[in-house]
Amino acid sequence: MNVLSRVFISSLSLLLILVILQVTGVANVSFAIIFSFVMMLVGLITFSWLFGSQRKVLLGSSAALFFFGLLWFLQKVFRYSADSKEFLLSVILVAGFTALMVYFEDIVQKKYLITALIILSFGVFLLFRNTGFSFTDALFWALEILKKMWLVFVVLIVYLLIISRNRGKEV
Repeated sequence: MNVLSRVFISSLSLLLILVILQVTGVANVSFAIIFSFVMMLVGLITFSWLFGSQRKVLLGSSAALFFFGLLWFLQKVFRYSADSKEFLLSVILVAGFTALMVYFEDIVQKKYLITALIILSFGVFLLFRNTGFSFTDALFWALEILKKMWLVFVVLIVYLLIISRNRGKEV
C-alpha cells in the first residue's frame, strides 16, 4: 500500500472515529471541526511526503489544504462569520503562506520567496485597510491568538525543523 493510500485510510478512520464519538455523545465536537482536522492532517502528511520531491504544484496544494483546514478550524473555534472581503483576504493570506512553503522546499529559487512576500504584504495591507486596525491592535490580536494557539505554532515549527533536518540526510 502506498503512502497516499495510507493517508487516505488514516484520515477516513480518524473522521469515522470522531463521528462515532460525536454521535454517541462521548465527544462534543462539531462536524466542521472534525472535517477541518482531517483537512489539516491530510495536508500535513501529504506535504511531508511530497517535501523534497520537486513536485511544486502538489506540494503547494497540500500546504493550501493544511492552511484552509487551519483557517476553517479557527473560524469555527472563535465563532467568527466572515463576509466576502474577509474571505478574499483569507484566500490571499493562504496563497502567500502556500508560496512560502513551496519556497522552503526549494530555497535556491528566490522567486518563490519574493512571490510569497509580495502576496503576504498585500494581504497584511488589506487586513489593516479593511478592518481599520492600527499596528497596536494587530499586535494585541496576534498576541491573543498566540496565547490561545501557542502549541500549534510550536508543533509546526518543530515539524518544519524535522523536515529540513531529514532533507539534509537524504542527499
